[in-house]
This record gives sequence, C-alpha cells and structure tokens, in this order.
Amino acid sequence: MKKRVISIAFLFGCWFLLVAQSSCEQKENSEGPSVSFVLANGDSARFQVEIAQTPEERARGLMFRKELSKEHGMLFIFDRPGQHSFYMKNTYIPLDIVFLDRLGLRARVVGVLHDMKPLDESSRSIKASSLAAVEIYGGLAKELGIETGTEVRFHNPR
Repeated sequence: MKKRVISIAFLFGCWFLLVAQSSCEQKENSEGPSVSFVLANGDSARFQVEIAQTPEERARGLMFRKELSKEHGMLFIFDRPGQHSFYMKNTYIPLDIVFLDRLGLRARVVGVLHDMKPLDESSRSIKASSLAAVEIYGGLAKELGIETGTEVRFHNPR
C-alpha cells in the first residue's frame, strides 16, 4: 500500500511538472513580437510591440490610448524607405519615436524624436530615411541611451 501511494505521488508530481512546463512554454511563445535596442554598455532594452503595418493601422497608431507601459510599444512598418512624419493628434501618451533604417539583421537607429507632446498636431520627422519606427513611452530613449547608431534586434515575429 505504501509503495502504491508513493507511486501515485510520483506520477502526480511528474504530471504537475509537465503541465507547468507546457504552461511556461505557451506563455513564452505567446509573448508576441518584440524589439531590442543594444545599448552602449552592452545591455539591451526590450519592448513588446504591436505591429502597425497597414495604412489604417499606421494612421491610428496609439491614438485614444490612455496608458502605455514602459515595456511596450508599437512598431510601424512603412511600405518603402523615406522621410516619415508623425503627429500626436488624439494621442494622450507622451512618446519617443525611434526610426530604424531597416528590418532584420544589422538594423540601426537612424534618428529619434524625443518627448512628443500629447495632442500636439504639428508634424515632426527626422532628416534620415527610415523603413520602420518604434513608439515607446516618452523620455525612455534618452533615459536608456537609445540614439542614432544603436543596434536593433527583432524577436518572435508573427
């Protein structure tokens, strides 16, 4: 009887570990896409991102949102490289906009618009050509040291 109880407890323990591992793997895989900026000190700053790829998604961006955590952002993917402008119409969150030269390997930051003011409808851009941009909470780019030349890495693309 004692051996049977121990066997059942052992089997239950194994089952529990399998369920816990499966749950962790599902959570890890469900994180979705993220972008990391490799900082000058060798650390990286990673942001979970929503992707704005269609013209409609890019036009809406983070409009009407009241909150944005410091670990999240929005990745804008443009149809072609060029000078892209942003404004803050109907955007209630201060933002930094980090422009990227490309997607994929060897991507770099080509410019940053710092502290875009909520609800400001004036259009702003950088002088460099970009293929993508990442909106993050205002002030983080300076705080973390994200600047022109910073290396960019992409994770978990959908």
